[in-house]
Formats: sequence, structure tokens, C-alpha cells
Amino acid sequence: SIVGTLLVSFVLVEFIGTSAIVYGVGVVLALVAVYCFFQGGGAFRKAGSALAILGIIGGFMGSGTPLTPLSAGEKENLLEVKESAYHYITIMNGRTQIAPYRERARLMLFNNLIESGIILDANGELPPPPARTAAGYVVLLQLGMVLTGDAPREMLVVGCGGGVGPRMFKENYPDEVKVIDVVDIDPWVFKLAEKWFDYPFSGDEVIKSHVEDGRMYVEQLPPDKKWDYIIMDAYSSGGRIPTHLFTQEFFTTLRARPTDDALLIIT
Repeated sequence: SIVGTLLVSFVLVEFIGTSAIVYGVGVVLALVAVYCFFQGGGAFRKAGSALAILGIIGGFMGSGTPLTPLSAGEKENLLEVKESAYHYITIMNGRTQIAPYRERARLMLFNNLIESGIILDANGELPPPPARTAAGYVVLLQLGMVLTGDAPREMLVVGCGGGVGPRMFKENYPDEVKVIDVVDIDPWVFKLAEKWFDYPFSGDEVIKSHVEDGRMYVEQLPPDKKWDYIIMDAYSSGGRIPTHLFTQEFFTTLRARPTDDALLIIT
């Protein structure tokens, strides 16, 4: 049971997906039932065998359908679904949750909860820079400059999502912001952000992407690496908080990294 749990969690979910696992287990159970049925007796053997065969056929017919946690109307706007080792990621077009505007937006969902979003143009396409977020809290991340009195120069952002926040800092303050280190443990978050949100995953002079656990990234850096604006955005919607990123030890390590006039923002 231990091997099975680890195999599903770290191998099967990422490489074949939940849908294939569910349907595959169903087919195996049905085949075992058929085998046991023919080995036994009973008046309903033929009827039971027919039902089991129909179940197997139905499982194969449905095995190509992803188990997306969306309604029928939402699936019409579905762009892509990806199961990674860490999230069930859904990319779809929709509307902003910010009343009263309700603008057209592209959304990234983790496990059916909105994680990130970007405003689209009138044609439903990504507009040219600067990016506009469809999530109100991302705008509030810039309020830290009221306390610092200046735009950041070197930033650390733990948690990428659609990468709209880092893009807004880079594009709105091009003369001030020099480096934005964006860290996320899930490589598929970066890949989908690049594909659907115009996030510069590689080759950008300002935004540097790091596929790594946020805590390990901070702990392994040389002691002279510092930032003046740190955003902890790895705490996902619905209260899913990586506990190792919310400990006294982690914040003690992080506290040694800011410059003298730095700011730490936790979403």
C-alpha cells in the first residue's frame, strides 16, 4: 500500500493523469470480476458477464475524456488542462471577478480555484504590454511602494501562477526594476504561463525563472544575494499553504536576504 501510494502520487498522476488511473482501475476490477464470475457458478452468470463487458467497453469509451472539474458552460471556454505533480491546472477564458467591470480575461485555475488571470482585449486575445491583472490582489502588491517610497530594484517572487504580477512590475517600472527572481516548484506552471499569458520563461533580461522549491532556492544562494522587495505568493486559493514556507526557520533565513530598506509582502 505504501509503494502504491507513492507510485500514484509521484509517478502515475503526472505521467498518465487521474482520468487514465480511474478508468484503468475500473477496467482491471471489471476484468477480475469477469474472471471470478466464470470460475464460479450461479443462474445469473451470463447476465452478469454481459454487464461486466458493457462496463469495460464504457470505461474504454470514456477514457479519453478528462475529469475536468468544470460545468458544461465553462468547458466551452476551456483552452488546456494539465495534471502536474503538484496541481490540476486549467487554462480557460472567462470574466474577471472584479465588480462592476467583469472584463474578458484568461484565467489559470489550480484544482478548480482561480489562481491567476490577465485581461484580454475586445477580440479575446492577449493585448500588448503592459499586462493588466484579472485578480485584484495583484494590484495591491504594488502598494508596498507607498511604504518604501520608491519602485523596487531587485525582487523575489515565490509562486509564479500566470506570471502577471512580475510582468506588471517589469512593464510598469522599466527604468527602476532591474531583476525579478521568480521561483516555482512546478515546471508546468511556468510552461503554461509562457504559452497562454506571454510570461517570459527564458531569455529575459529582467525576469529570471527558477524551477525549484522556494525554501531550497533561498537557502542555497550565496549570502551576498539580497532583494529589496520580496513577495510570497505561493499560498494558493482555498487555504492550501505549503507549510515549509510558513515556518519560523524559513522566515529567519529569509530575513537575512533583504536589503536595509526592503519590504516583505505575504499574500
